[in-house]
Amino acid sequence: MNELSFQVKGSAVSVIVLELYRATPELFARQLDEKTSRAPQLFLNSSIVIDLENLAADVVPDFARLLEICRAFNMQPMAFRAVPEALLAQVRETGLAVLPAS
Repeated sequence: MNELSFQVKGSAVSVIVLELYRATPELFARQLDEKTSRAPQLFLNSSIVIDLENLAADVVPDFARLLEICRAFNMQPMAFRAVPEALLAQVRETGLAVLPAS
């Protein structure tokens, strides 16, 4: 008898997209606190994709700290999207998926 161990299926999954413009950890944490306090259940254990498409060109985020802050607010980062070539190696070090811009 051939027993299946798994099956692969396509699926659409709802996620929150966090568009990052600047990455000062203190400012990011304060603004994330303000945003999540307005609708805590919306963000609780929500999967998020961090979009870097509109990140200021001269900004090099501390991605480990950024993810740490998101997790402290009970968010579950799952991927980065629209990663500039110059930041690709650093983003890959996080272990999260890298998604195309579109």
